[in-house]
Amino acid sequence: MTLVHPTAYVSPKSVIEEGTVVLPHAVVNTGVHVGKGCIINCSSIIDHGCWIEDGVHICLGAIVKAENQIEALRKIEAGEVIEARTFPVGGYR
Repeated sequence: MTLVHPTAYVSPKSVIEEGTVVLPHAVVNTGVHVGKGCIINCSSIIDHGCWIEDGVHICLGAIVKAENQIEALRKIEAGEVIEARTFPVGGYR
């Protein structure tokens, strides 16, 4: 089961896999893929074209800018900003 809070925005052109929760006021923009068992915490933002692998926790107010791939089981701390293409999509594979 995937849970998305009613105040969160998830683009219809994104994919959220099983076991992930998207909490209040979070934003998941277009072309984002969020893996299994992730936490997209309150007021966090995942910008377009990102790939979030399984088990990632995007903490309160964190921002993952465009076209990043966040490796499995990583924690992005509260308020942290990952600049665009810091971890380019496909870089871990």
